[in-house]
Amino acid sequence: MIVFSVRIIVDSKRRQALIASLLPLLEPMRVAPGCTACRLYADFENANAFCIVGEWAHPADLDRYLRSGVYEVLLGAIELGTCRPEVHFDTVKSRSGIEAFGLMRET
Repeated sequence: MIVFSVRIIVDSKRRQALIASLLPLLEPMRVAPGCTACRLYADFENANAFCIVGEWAHPADLDRYLRSGVYEVLLGAIELGTCRPEVHFDTVKSRSGIEAFGLMRET
């Protein structure tokens, strides 16, 4: 799995414009082939910081998305930022759920 994330910080005057740019991206990303999850997060320590995170089953699925028109809109949203965005592509080899809490307590 590949986790693609972009954190964008804007000044307070552009906050609503950034939200208006990012919200319409969520559903198209969620229904894109290979996308297993997509979320938009607000930072509680910085009200003008947001992070969009997408999880992709295979690198080829993410690559197809990055070449799409929807991705072009994300690039436009990044331009609203006041500083360089934080962009990450993380490869996840395994994932555990809540059951891992119990296993950790037993050790």
